[in-house]
Amino acid sequence: MLRKCAECDAVHKKSINTKENEYVSSGGKYYHKHCFIMLLRTRKKLPMSEEDATIEAMRLVAVSRKKQDELQDKDDFYQLLEKIYGIKPENSFFNRVSDIVSGKYKNNSPRKISYAELIDMYSNEKMLLKLKKIAFNKGIEEKGRMSWDLAVMFNEYPKYVNSKRRAIRDSEESKQALENINRYKISPDKRYKDIREKVSSDNKKSIKIDDLVDEILE
Repeated sequence: MLRKCAECDAVHKKSINTKENEYVSSGGKYYHKHCFIMLLRTRKKLPMSEEDATIEAMRLVAVSRKKQDELQDKDDFYQLLEKIYGIKPENSFFNRVSDIVSGKYKNNSPRKISYAELIDMYSNEKMLLKLKKIAFNKGIEEKGRMSWDLAVMFNEYPKYVNSKRRAIRDSEESKQALENINRYKISPDKRYKDIREKVSSDNKKSIKIDDLVDEILE
């Protein structure tokens, strides 16, 4: 998507590509990263140093990128739903999904599901077959399945999270990390010995119990 830079673009020009360029979204306006840095450095009220302006711009670039990614995930999710069900969602469905993403679904449930996670869940062929089977057994008509399936997905989310954790645990990268941890792990006896030697080398000066506990638990 193209956006107009509030600093360098002419009236009808839009030179910021939100998918490719580093940009800042601030106060309802868009800026190239370098334009925003210059704006902070030259503004009349509380101008920033080049270092501070660069850091602030980098912070806002990250914020803007996150928002852009979320908007893209949102669009991709609804496109996926139209492909699966062959119809566009109703307004009430949009509101329900928004509540799930923000954690307000079902009396402000603390469970939040991002658009990226929803895409992942709805892209799982086994899950889609399960949804179809559940809807058939419950006698849910096709036109009502989108909302019904969403409720099922919400309830299936803890299982989804656990499956992702298992996948990470069983991955080669995770196994290698655990092997490295075990390879260099220091036994409790060795830790106690090190602490005793440290106490002795410090001429038996007074050491708080809390300090010892913190060191053992590190």
